[in-house]
Amino acid sequence: MLTKLKAAFLYFNSVVPFRLGPALITTVVLITLLLLPVPEGLTPKAWGLVAIFLTTIVAIILKVMPIGVMAMMAIVVLSLSQVTSTSSKGAIADALTAFDSPLIWLIVVAILISRGVKKTGLGTRIGLMFIALMGKRTIGIGYGLATCELVLAPFTPSNTARGGGIVHPIMKSIANAFDSDPAKGTEGKVGTYLALVNYHANPISSAMFVTATAPNPLVVDYVAKATNQSLHLSWTSWALCMLVPGLLCMLVMPLVIFVLSPPQLKATPNAVEYAHAEMAKMGPVSPKEMVMIFTFALLLLLWANVPAMVFGPSLTLDPTVVALVGLFVLIITGTLDWDDVLSEKSAWTR
Repeated sequence: MLTKLKAAFLYFNSVVPFRLGPALITTVVLITLLLLPVPEGLTPKAWGLVAIFLTTIVAIILKVMPIGVMAMMAIVVLSLSQVTSTSSKGAIADALTAFDSPLIWLIVVAILISRGVKKTGLGTRIGLMFIALMGKRTIGIGYGLATCELVLAPFTPSNTARGGGIVHPIMKSIANAFDSDPAKGTEGKVGTYLALVNYHANPISSAMFVTATAPNPLVVDYVAKATNQSLHLSWTSWALCMLVPGLLCMLVMPLVIFVLSPPQLKATPNAVEYAHAEMAKMGPVSPKEMVMIFTFALLLLLWANVPAMVFGPSLTLDPTVVALVGLFVLIITGTLDWDDVLSEKSAWTR
């Protein structure tokens, strides 16, 4: 009997589009929560909503299926259970409410814009420029990576794409240039230090701008709702509030890591040569990179509300509108095409 059950489990685990073990655990969690007595102060439907929410979190943590599929499944369960309404029509309207939020679309559009940073090679060029300027010593490379994070942060709301897709390859290439490789046991030369700087610069830069990581606009929305719309953080107010603590952290962090995890190589003149050689391979700044630079400047001016400051409040634009303008510029100039928009999975699954 056990052999047949094991064989059946292995078969279904190989054919179903989800991980069967974690799926069973998630199902047990949901049933257990629903069977528990309703906590005091909550209605049965409210407790059902809590159970669905907690189960969805567990499913995402256990990676039952891709996060986008899990979100869709949560919408289906919420609609069928009708825990937010007395009818399925009301329940599906409640489940889809968040999708009409401009802040959600700000995240989506900004991630699509950030695709252009990687596609045009502008992000890599910016990183190499800072390495060329500061890379004579290992700590200088650290500050170069941190500065690259800081410059790209306002325009790349996917901190994973920024830290892992743009800055990390630069960091890894430099470490390999000095034969600093964990596979060879030589990561202590410069690799460990640079990897730690890369890792820590990412969350610091993510905290400095509303558009630096996907959860930030949701925080803005939550604060506005919690204060009954009396406190609404703009892109500019967030950036100004985080400017001093963010810059202090960026200034101190590479030095602290240098003390706590000192690299074996302190001087790295070859890094400057490497950066110049890589930029030479890239050639001069391309027209598409110029369009990206223009778009970045335009977004910064509009997000910082400069036109309204100069010409009056009638020119105040919503951040989502600004992001859509930037995306439109990239599409009509051919910097991004519609296939880029459709294939940017991180935008549609966040």
